[in-house]
Amino acid sequence: MALKYAVFKKGVAQVSIPNDLQKEAVDPDCCEREMRITTQNIVPEDQEIERAAAFINQAKKPVILAGWGAFESSDMVLKIAQKLKAPIVTTFRAKGIIPEHNEWVLGILGDVGSQHTRSMVNASDLLITLGVGFSKRTNVPFEKPLIQVDIDPIKLGKHPFKIALLGNCTLILPRLYEKIETKTDLTSYHEMTEMKQKWYAQLDKEADPHAVPLRPPYIMKVLSETLPEDAVITIDVGENGWWFGRNFMMKKQRFAMSGYLATMGFGLPGAFAAKLAYPEKTVICITGDGGFSMTMGDFVTAVKYELPIIVVVLNNKKLAMIEREQRMEQFPPFGVDLLNPDFAAFANACGGTGIKVLKPGELKTAVEQALKMNTQVLLDVDTDAKRF
Repeated sequence: MALKYAVFKKGVAQVSIPNDLQKEAVDPDCCEREMRITTQNIVPEDQEIERAAAFINQAKKPVILAGWGAFESSDMVLKIAQKLKAPIVTTFRAKGIIPEHNEWVLGILGDVGSQHTRSMVNASDLLITLGVGFSKRTNVPFEKPLIQVDIDPIKLGKHPFKIALLGNCTLILPRLYEKIETKTDLTSYHEMTEMKQKWYAQLDKEADPHAVPLRPPYIMKVLSETLPEDAVITIDVGENGWWFGRNFMMKKQRFAMSGYLATMGFGLPGAFAAKLAYPEKTVICITGDGGFSMTMGDFVTAVKYELPIIVVVLNNKKLAMIEREQRMEQFPPFGVDLLNPDFAAFANACGGTGIKVLKPGELKTAVEQALKMNTQVLLDVDTDAKRF
């Protein structure tokens, strides 16, 4: 029953067993077993897919918004984009569904996205949303005509739509692909290409290789260039996640976040889960000093169970995102300054390896060194707390 709730509700399910029951003997043969549901395949009727395709075929400037629900259908998302000559934008959670340097991927729509992504969506005449949760952080414009594909009926209509298709993206998208017409107008493609060039130039300009303390854009640039293409990355809540979403360029990596639950401290235990699930992969946790401090005692757990992970702590001695939110509400900063221990020394005391990074020129060498070590490594990176 717990597995059903976890799989179908796509959340957390807990099984609690009282102490007295744990002491009792039981004969498994006399226990009923929950029937296992082997598939969640749902497909709308053909006429609904044909209606959606006809609506798409009428659009002049469609844009595809890919969410987490479309992650397993990345190849088909790309094929549809190429057939429609339509840019792909993603939610934050779906970052990396297709390598971000791909010519059809513009970037993230939302708080961590670029002004160019927002401009492209605003100029569209149709949004094709695939497995999108419609978080307020994505801020999908209400006034846009919208085709929605989702397996969760509760999410259908969360945002006004023209046509909604209930079912799996993996099953719906191939059928939709067959029905849509091949477009030849490359206007949106050329606009997207120009926008991406401007955006990448801006990101490079922000990544100052000389600034001390290290600027977050520079840290993300080095990590983008250095981390393995098949690495698994976990990010924490706070400025570290904001900079990762905005400035890190995903290749074929996978990343995990806590959604939009503001669960500071997720990054480190998330890295443990990633390493246990994918022991053959390089696992990197990108966290801030605030988030890391909340679960730092667990670093010794990684040592105890010999889980080789790399923890990159952006140490800006502040709860920087909280400070920014306070300023946005026109409050004076309060309670955001941190008095941090020596995180590198702490890692060494736990039995792992701690490395301090105080200057920009030290970062790439430290990351490369950590990648060669089959142990628990913590990089304590002296980081600028300011966004710009």
